[in-house]
Amino acid sequence: MHPEQNPRTHRYSEAYTADARGLLGNQPAAGGTYKNWAGTPAPSAYAWTPDWAGA
Repeated sequence: MHPEQNPRTHRYSEAYTADARGLLGNQPAAGGTYKNWAGTPAPSAYAWTPDWAGA
C-alpha cells in the first residue's frame, strides 16, 4: 500500500537489461513517418518494483 503524500509526489522507474534478450516487434503505426525497427535486437524490461520508502 502506498499512502498519499502531501504535497502529492509521483515516482516512477524502469529498468532494462544491458544486453539484447529479444527482438523488437512490428510497429504498424510507424507508417511512412518513422522507420519500422522490427527484428532489431532489443533489451528486456525487468519485473522490478522499487521501494521508495525513505530510511
